[in-house]
Amino acid sequence: MSDVHGEVSGQVAGQFAIREKTLFDVLRDMWAARRSMVIFGVVGLVLAIAFLGIARGYKRADMILSPANPMGGLVAASLPAQEGTISVQDEGGVHDLAFLRFENTYMGPRVAAILLKDQSVMAGLAKDRAFVFSGGFVPGNAQELAAYIKKRVHIEPVSGTPLRRLRYAHPDGAFAALFLTHIYAVTDELIRAQALREVQARAAYLDKTIAETADANHRRVLTDILMIQERLRMLVSIDQPFSAAIIEPASALPRRAWPQVKLIVPLFVFLGMLLGFVVHGVRHYGR
Repeated sequence: MSDVHGEVSGQVAGQFAIREKTLFDVLRDMWAARRSMVIFGVVGLVLAIAFLGIARGYKRADMILSPANPMGGLVAASLPAQEGTISVQDEGGVHDLAFLRFENTYMGPRVAAILLKDQSVMAGLAKDRAFVFSGGFVPGNAQELAAYIKKRVHIEPVSGTPLRRLRYAHPDGAFAALFLTHIYAVTDELIRAQALREVQARAAYLDKTIAETADANHRRVLTDILMIQERLRMLVSIDQPFSAAIIEPASALPRRAWPQVKLIVPLFVFLGMLLGFVVHGVRHYGR
């Protein structure tokens, strides 16, 4: 009796066992769903064309920067503690400390506050629209513009060298290049001005200390330090790049970076055909 019961149970279990699908089964299902897949694929193609019609094409601008070297590196090793004269090592190579300051200042609110006053910059940002029906970007304050720059303007290493590529995309390629140029100029000038204030404050302190010091040896040491500060002040005051030097000026690529037809069209068609396959399966197995 138990043998008969076990045999019956095995037959029932075999009837309801789910056979694992093979590649041939999947291809057979796709062939069965070919009509639905073609219809939805055509719908995906139409949607892709519509998307490309309403999307604003973005062109990317690039600028190549390097650490600045005032007066061809005349700041000698006798100035090891001064910004702009010491190098440190990181994953991307050797960096000037002033250049590191540039990398972390260009996206800050101080730079944004100055750019807010430039009408050409504000007019260009107002044209930053992803679609023809969407509104442009109009920052209300420096913090909003700083967040925009941090999100949209990227700085990245160039092949593991100390060089850096500054990158930004905008519907107007000319404005994209102009925006990068403005960001660079404002950032470098801010860093220069801050370094000059620091040098002047140190020089003023040393002048006062020397005048109040009676010990000759102490005065001689302070005078040597003051000479270093005066040399650094001269270098900071020269009308040359202080924190970063332009290796390649900002320029926009002729082709748009987004959206790309060769990516959008296949993606929409594929998604349409996938949806057609799913719809066919739901209709077929739902009966």
